[in-house]
Amino acid sequence: MLRIGDFSLVDLKSLDVVGGCEIKTKKKNSTQIDITASFVTKKKPIKFKVNAPPTKKSVTENILDGKIKDKIKRQTQMIAKAIESKKSALERKRIDVNKNNDKFEEFYNSNKEFFTIDEDLIIAKYKYIKSFSERLHFTKATEFHINKDRLKEEIKTKLVNLNSKHNSLWLGSLLYQDNNQPMEIPGFYSLFWEPIDIKLLKDIYFSNNIYITIFNPSYLIERLEKLGVEISVDKQKLKGAIKIGKKTISLESLNYYVILHIHFFYNLESIIDMISMQIDTVKNMKLKKPTRVNFEIINAELFK
Repeated sequence: MLRIGDFSLVDLKSLDVVGGCEIKTKKKNSTQIDITASFVTKKKPIKFKVNAPPTKKSVTENILDGKIKDKIKRQTQMIAKAIESKKSALERKRIDVNKNNDKFEEFYNSNKEFFTIDEDLIIAKYKYIKSFSERLHFTKATEFHINKDRLKEEIKTKLVNLNSKHNSLWLGSLLYQDNNQPMEIPGFYSLFWEPIDIKLLKDIYFSNNIYITIFNPSYLIERLEKLGVEISVDKQKLKGAIKIGKKTISLESLNYYVILHIHFFYNLESIIDMISMQIDTVKNMKLKKPTRVNFEIINAELFK
């Protein structure tokens, strides 16, 4: 949240940051620590309870060191400035998205090796027959027995975009990155918290099966081109730009949406809707000088 202060206070209804908190600690003796919490908010005073053992005095005077006092003052002033009520340049907009969770569960409950999750995405499932300790040390060097002929046929009949010049295959693995770390992105909870069968989640997280993703970006590229976006691809990185008269809108981090599509099961239509909304928003701003516009995307399901 805020890069100022130790804690941010968030209104879960509006999703606005409404305050901040600065914490200071000081060792009093070998068994006690003094903790000072300074809250700054733009709403009503905060009421909270502290579970602490009773003391002889109901009221205690806390005298802070001069340097600490000055530091708290400076930091709380910075927090207050950061949360000042300002008119936002962009209104928060909500997009109802569709996910392919149900298709993935259908695949899990079937005996199929491959499954078309979306027109541009196939997921392959491989049994990982090794001990649990070996699965924890999963590396790129691990070999899988793949029915190559069957996979080729699946790609040919269900994934190839006929008459497209953008056909290519991007291979990856569900949930995990190349360094074997879980895929996490700001604003979204992990795959574990998705409304997916707990047995399936256990299957993924404990590597009982390995799920390989095969993505063909041509469908996404062609849909973006229909929106007027010029796309370039460099080492599986998508870059986009739209020319409006003498001005150019550059679309950065398009691979962010590819991650939402592959790892979080946002379907292709929802991805296009999100990008289209941002393009329209920037066009309507009628900017007269070079400007960087940042969009914060939040998975609102987390706050239902």
